[in-house]
Amino acid sequence: MLKKILLLIDSLGSGGAQRQMVGLAKLLQDRGYPIKIIYYHPICFYQAYLDEHHIPNEYVAGTENKIKRIFLIARAIRHFQPGIVISYLDAPNMMACLFKASGMKFKLIVSERNLSLTLNVSEKAKFFLFRYADVIITNSYSQNRFIGKHYPHDQAKSITIPNYVDLETYTPSPPKKRGRVIIVVASVWKPKNTLGLIEAAKIIKGHGHTFVIKWYGIDEATPYVEECQNKITECGLENCFQLIPKTASIVQEYQNADYFCLPSFYEGTSNALCEALSCGLPAICSDVSDNGLYVKEKKNGFLFNPHVIPEIAEKIEKSLFLSDEEYKSYCKVSRRVAETYFSQKRFIEDYIALLPAK
Repeated sequence: MLKKILLLIDSLGSGGAQRQMVGLAKLLQDRGYPIKIIYYHPICFYQAYLDEHHIPNEYVAGTENKIKRIFLIARAIRHFQPGIVISYLDAPNMMACLFKASGMKFKLIVSERNLSLTLNVSEKAKFFLFRYADVIITNSYSQNRFIGKHYPHDQAKSITIPNYVDLETYTPSPPKKRGRVIIVVASVWKPKNTLGLIEAAKIIKGHGHTFVIKWYGIDEATPYVEECQNKITECGLENCFQLIPKTASIVQEYQNADYFCLPSFYEGTSNALCEALSCGLPAICSDVSDNGLYVKEKKNGFLFNPHVIPEIAEKIEKSLFLSDEEYKSYCKVSRRVAETYFSQKRFIEDYIALLPAK
């Protein structure tokens, strides 16, 4: 009999880690594994998806106090009695390690979903606790190298499994007239460099070029969102730079776009980049983390330093002026990259290889 698997995460909001976890839950369930998702913040963007696919899930209430949270989640885990725990994101990873250290009997797989930039106190605490994990999954090769450099004793149990994309859903659009619509799919907040892209758009418009940037990423009104909206107005970009709420129907937006852009200061492996490449879009991205593995200059996109605004503008302009033949070639290469790295089959088989059969 296959062992029960518990998947632990903070919330089921609209973020990339949550998207990968609910997808992993379905793929494991499809392979016959008894699974359950546990989360502790009352956000469930994926409730309809969970209901549609009959994926068991439990919201653990009353966890506002962090100490009480640990005991309540520990109780929920003991009640489910999993043979395997897979946790995503820092706080759930650290809690899962504490549970394992306290004597709970399960195989623990922690998953790193971002790139560590420095070894601050919280990072050191996390990696100290990772001694209790049986496997450390990173979704970027860059994070795996970081672990190998700073914690070589953990290298043997670290493995990289990039994000997956449903390649049958995220597909290139039927042939259409090429335009100048650039899509960004990322939260509107400082690490994603929204203001930097607005400044770059100001330069491009100043050069007399026409284009539209559609940034899908507003969750709620925040001071940074307001600052970005004010900057768009100040720069006179109301007709060419749009900040749009997140949507669960993003596939059509990729297919309606002509290019993808990701100007963030740091990343793990971006779900949005994986999806955009799957839809055959040329990508214009910051040269951080693994972006350069999936986006190659003069092949399927352009890379830039996210701290250098004129360079962002320059690379976007180069993309806009690709010849039709170059553009079509870039689109084909992007799709091939996605098929090579982001297939569901590769993703789930990499996970199953880590799981005991019985």
